[in-house]
Order: sequence, then C-alpha cells, then structure tokens
Amino acid sequence: MDKNKQKKRTALGNRLRTLRRYNGMTQREVAARLHLERSSYAYYEIGTTEPDLHTLSEIAGLFQVSTDYLLGRGEYTIPIGSIRWVPVPAFPAAGAPNKKAPPDP
Repeated sequence: MDKNKQKKRTALGNRLRTLRRYNGMTQREVAARLHLERSSYAYYEIGTTEPDLHTLSEIAGLFQVSTDYLLGRGEYTIPIGSIRWVPVPAFPAAGAPNKKAPPDP
C-alpha cells in the first residue's frame, strides 16, 4: 500500500494497541471478550473505524481505564477500582421550599 494512502493511527488506536500488548492479549482475544470479529477490533486499532459508545465503554471496562484515556483526553491510566467515589448530597427538588434559606426580602 502506498504510504500516502495509509491511514494515520489515531490516539484511540494507539492506546488500544498499547493496552492490548501491555495485557499480553492478541487482537483475537480482545475481540472475543468484546463479542466482535477480530477484523472489527483490528480496524479500531488502525483507525479505519471507531467503536460505538457501548463498545467504547466495554473496552474501557476490559482494560480498566477511563473512556477519556482511550480517547486521548488524559495522559495517565487510573484503574477504575482505585477511584474513591464520594456521595453527592441530596438537593431539594426544584421549586421546593428550602427551610435553611433566608427569607426573601
């Protein structure tokens, strides 16, 4: 194939390839875990096609990284299990009176 016609590997493709190799997996193994054909997964790595949102989420879960990392929006991998989730306090429904708020002037 002519070098000018070759697709440029995307950030997503680079990260997929790196994560797959780091985890000692073949394209066939990753594709099987994602219920895809090997060629479909290979196209993600070389940048011919991109996964849909559901598949992107499945890939992130498989490799235990964020979708932001896969998309090139972060430079570091942070295992999902190491994230400390903080509960968000409940807020009163819109329009409900807030007993702690000062009265309107």
